[in-house]
Amino acid sequence: MSILKSVKIVSADRKAVPSPTFSKRHRLLVRIDELLALAEASRDGKNFRPEHTRTYVDPATGNKEQRLVEKRLQKWWWVASNAKVYVELRYGSRPIELTPGKTAIELDSESQVIDTLALLKQAVLAGELDKQLAAAGMTWRAALRPKT
Repeated sequence: MSILKSVKIVSADRKAVPSPTFSKRHRLLVRIDELLALAEASRDGKNFRPEHTRTYVDPATGNKEQRLVEKRLQKWWWVASNAKVYVELRYGSRPIELTPGKTAIELDSESQVIDTLALLKQAVLAGELDKQLAAAGMTWRAALRPKT
């Protein structure tokens, strides 16, 4: 019992589910980190293909096995016909409105993408996009509801 007396024992409740705001922020931050790695690899002329684990069931034996598969990654920036680069944030497959009616950030060159993604990451960490994420979550949820 003397070992247990050397540590501080408290009663603590662990929240099972994080807040929806935290979950949405975290999901967006993970995606921005992947895009930053993709942009840096693209700048350096390298290939970036993140992997994740998938579980497959062998039809012959019925055993489950986990395999590493490449994640499909879509860039959130593109070069338009006017030679400008546009970056947009997405919640799932839908763009997030940064200001009412506007979803993209215009850049002069593709070399600014990394700095812009880093700025967007700071904005998400600071909670500046919480209202937009909540609105995007509501439109996503409304699309899943059965239409009556």
